[in-house]
Amino acid sequence: MKKFILFLTCALSWTLASADIMDRRISFKELPDAAQSYIKKHFPNQRVVRVDSEDDGDYDVHLSGSYEVTFDYQGIWKEVDASRKALPVSVLPQEVQRAVSSRYPQNVKIMQVERKSDRFEVELSNQQKLNVKMESSCE
Repeated sequence: MKKFILFLTCALSWTLASADIMDRRISFKELPDAAQSYIKKHFPNQRVVRVDSEDDGDYDVHLSGSYEVTFDYQGIWKEVDASRKALPVSVLPQEVQRAVSSRYPQNVKIMQVERKSDRFEVELSNQQKLNVKMESSCE
């Protein structure tokens, strides 16, 4: 039984260690230029806490204020998430802003937006989720 517990402990440790290897910390300056520009434009008052380069080529940028932005290998945003706050309006594509304001004219905040190939998936402060058709390519 002791050997089995030791084996499980070693296996778990190896799994956790290998998961850390897949995500590698990098500096903000190592991000693609488009990603750096996006952060500077839309989150000028937030501090970059951590930048991870993922095994699949994506980048996760963790900002102060509990914001997280995921970029693809070219620096194009894929997902913007605000854990406890609303996203800045400037990060939202026009079609998302229009869809949310027309469907929810009351004070609903956008907490997360994710870009898919043909639409945006939006999570709202009232726990609703919206799919907004993409009209054109966005920054």
